[in-house]
Amino acid sequence: MLTREIKHLIIGLDIGQKTDRTVLTLLERIQEDGHDPFMGKNKVGKPLYRLAYMDRFPLDVPTPQQVDKVKRTYERIIEKYNKDKPAKKPDIKPTLIMDLGNVGRAHFDEYQQSGMNVYGINYLGDGATSDRSPDRQIYGVSKIDLASSLAVLLENSRLIIPDRIQDRKVIIQELSKFTWKRTQAGNLTVEHERSADHDDIVCSLMVGTWYGEFGIREITSGPRIPGI
Repeated sequence: MLTREIKHLIIGLDIGQKTDRTVLTLLERIQEDGHDPFMGKNKVGKPLYRLAYMDRFPLDVPTPQQVDKVKRTYERIIEKYNKDKPAKKPDIKPTLIMDLGNVGRAHFDEYQQSGMNVYGINYLGDGATSDRSPDRQIYGVSKIDLASSLAVLLENSRLIIPDRIQDRKVIIQELSKFTWKRTQAGNLTVEHERSADHDDIVCSLMVGTWYGEFGIREITSGPRIPGI
């Protein structure tokens, strides 16, 4: 008998600029479990990711207001997912993983000081070795690795975007405007069809799915970063 259980909640955050929106996506990381009378409960297959919520902020929202808005969303998520859980089970708390490519460490510190469980991602040049900051709160990841994490999930139907999601058509449209290609080394990369195409939703999903595939693995299974 197979059961599906939400193991982690991941908030991907892409900070926008003047012409791009800040986008927040909430992913449920779901593990299928089977039960064998001899083995007991065991994992079946790789985790699935379900987009549970997306928020596209208006343009030009000041940083303090963005932090406050994200914090309130973070708290609502905790309340919603722990409302009917058994008393003995620990609270499910989301992890916020944010793209620092446009904003840097100072912006990250504001989110960290808000009390949320937050990690950052800095883009590295393609071919660079992934690393992590001395305080272990910021990952350095190439865009190829980020794009690959999302592309593999899409190729294998492991990312679910339910019909009920607001702006689902916008999500599908933005994903469709990116061309997924394999490099000579066999890696997947992503390119715009046109330079004017927006990538804020894609970037939010990329950091969230990368963390789900690699960041959580490091935390739960000991130090393990792609490329090291």
